Amino acid sequence: MIAGYGTGSTFPELTSLELEGSINGFIKYRIIERIAINNSRSFAAVPFAQSDAILSVFNGVSPKYRERLGDIVESANTHNSSSSFLFRNTLLNDIDTFSINEYRNPILEHGSSFRLHELVEISEFLLKFACFRSKYSNSDELSTVSEPIKIASITKFSGVKWEVL
Repeated sequence: MIAGYGTGSTFPELTSLELEGSINGFIKYRIIERIAINNSRSFAAVPFAQSDAILSVFNGVSPKYRERLGDIVESANTHNSSSSFLFRNTLLNDIDTFSINEYRNPILEHGSSFRLHELVEISEFLLKFACFRSKYSNSDELSTVSEPIKIASITKFSGVKWEVL
């Protein structure tokens, strides 16, 4: 991930990259996502490592739980696969709409009004939650977040500042 202000930029940008290796001294990479803050988008919350834990907070439900619930509903109605599939998709769309309205939107709507120290606290909470979840879950996924945690804040006037947690 690369984030910050470009020369002469008014707003910050973020680019998520996947490093694929190096060839003859040049780094080979693939751009995953670009996010630019501007007059119409004043805030972005972008999970990277352990995104399932972060999305559980923002969505109110784990992405894996959501998918498993859909699978159970679909398998319960095996005699009519097309109506089972339709019901599954309707249920998952209803869960997504509820999650967005009740959990994600209230956080994101206040995003631009958070002070820098509050954003650092939110980041710290999300990262510590991801560490906790990774440490105590039954998942066989590789943990990509662990303590100690360091958070960098980037402002136009102060540049990069490593926050003391």
